[in-house]
Amino acid sequence: TTAALDKLHGKYLKQLGRYLTPDQVAMVKDGMTYRVLPITMTAYEDMLPNLTAEQKAQMLAWLTEAREHAMDASTSEEKHK
Repeated sequence: TTAALDKLHGKYLKQLGRYLTPDQVAMVKDGMTYRVLPITMTAYEDMLPNLTAEQKAQMLAWLTEAREHAMDASTSEEKHK
């Protein structure tokens, strides 16, 4: 269920946080999601060089949220939905 998965997700991140720095946890998350967040953010910045800091921050927030959901997917196909 979604509730069970959310609980497991939080528990997993808490355990990672016990052994890793926040930057290392972010690297694990990126690895679990094929580095889609940094690759996509870089591509958007290259395609749209006139974005404001506020627009970049919003895009990063959306991509970060998407990464959290993608971490819970069991296959590459599901991670890219």
